[in-house]
Amino acid sequence: MKLTKVNYIPEPVCNYPILWNILDQFREKVVLAGGCFRSALDGTRLNDFDFFLHKDQDVLAVVDYVQGLLEARVKLGQDRLETKFSHFFGVHNSLPIQIIKSFRFENPESVIQRFDFHNSKKAVWRAKDHYYVINESNLFESDCKKKVLTYSGNGSGPMALLRALKFVNLGYKLSPQNLATILAECEEQRLQKHVDYLNSTDNDISKTKVEEYQEMIFKCNYYEEI
Repeated sequence: MKLTKVNYIPEPVCNYPILWNILDQFREKVVLAGGCFRSALDGTRLNDFDFFLHKDQDVLAVVDYVQGLLEARVKLGQDRLETKFSHFFGVHNSLPIQIIKSFRFENPESVIQRFDFHNSKKAVWRAKDHYYVINESNLFESDCKKKVLTYSGNGSGPMALLRALKFVNLGYKLSPQNLATILAECEEQRLQKHVDYLNSTDNDISKTKVEEYQEMIFKCNYYEEI
């Protein structure tokens, strides 16, 4: 993981003054990360700018600040939406900015650690008088330019599979080895739900339930490994 101090405003942040304003106003409290940096390299359409926050109490302050910057262009229900995951600006004409509600970072590096593919692992953080670029590895730039998916194996399983499909539809290549790792995590999580259930009950398991598990195991050909 690399946290690099730079004396310039990185792309695509430099193209949008409102992004500088947010990073400057909330120094050390917000991180800009995700697909906006990928789109700058792979040529895909820019969807939005995702801001991740350090503390819960900063959410409304950032939302109010963005609302003020966009002024009359933003109307709740038209250009601004709120879900349980985020506040989203830009439904119609304003700049697509998303304030993430569902995740808080302990340190700026932890933001990109949660991303499941290396083509999304880049972020910008503003602290004191400097911008910092956060990279996990050199794979970010090469994967974006070559449109190759490399899975980081962070355990996201089913969600990673959905995102992989999205990237494949955008022209990215996914190797059999990376897909196999994702599918293995999906299967592990599916079986873990059954294990958790069995560990949480004191009741004897019925014959019907045993037969259900037997059928599930045989369908997956687990018996060939026994």
